[in-house]
Amino acid sequence: RFIDVLPMLKTGEQVARHLQEYFLDHAEIFPLAVQWGLNFASHRSAAARAVALAVRRNATRMAQRFIAGATPAEALTAIRQATDLQPGDAWLWMERARCELSARHLSPARRDSTARLGYQRVLGLQAGFVPALLGLASIEEESKRHTEAAELYQQALAANPRCLPALELRIRLAASRDWRSEGKTWLATLQQAWPGSLAFWSAQALLAAGTSDFRALEAAYAGRIEANPADNDAHFAWVRMLLRTGREREAAAGNPEAIAFPRA
Repeated sequence: RFIDVLPMLKTGEQVARHLQEYFLDHAEIFPLAVQWGLNFASHRSAAARAVALAVRRNATRMAQRFIAGATPAEALTAIRQATDLQPGDAWLWMERARCELSARHLSPARRDSTARLGYQRVLGLQAGFVPALLGLASIEEESKRHTEAAELYQQALAANPRCLPALELRIRLAASRDWRSEGKTWLATLQQAWPGSLAFWSAQALLAAGTSDFRALEAAYAGRIEANPADNDAHFAWVRMLLRTGREREAAAGNPEAIAFPRA
């Protein structure tokens, strides 16, 4: 609790008062000079402020062992130094790639380039590492390199055929590119790996939404609602679909309050 509050204390007097409130009954854990400051010095005295300064410095040193930096730029600098010291640590390179992607002080092109190199370094150290493959695929997809992204998703699924994020992302890519045959193939794979799951019904709805196959779409929404009755998005989407097909009576029976929402 003392460490949690310390950053909010701006003056030496506040730190000294805080020290006395928390540790006056346990002064024996400190060096003798600090014990004297806690027991006998007023929190407004120069001695108490000196103790407070020493405590703040020590707390800062301790924090620097566990916190890479106060800003994304500082954290990125620290993790770059760590990978320079331990170039064979795949997990450090993985974190470096993630930090590069979140570094808003860099241009988007620079972020993608440095993060891509980081993920590739991870794969060089640990082939088939699924998080790195997915991270690299997300960069390729954002760069409109859809074929390359699809290949990386397939590599991730070759390494772990039941990897739910890879299956979902692969189906989402197929839906966005109107790759219907591939989408159906991966949907069947998802159904086999995660039968009746919310992820399966959501993926089926995503694929059916771009077609006029309202039967498949209705089945997907019904499956989503059965898997998660509190899924309000599925309820509203189902009602909108019923209204699009002229089935207003069914829509009203399914959700009387929602029927006005699609019309509006």
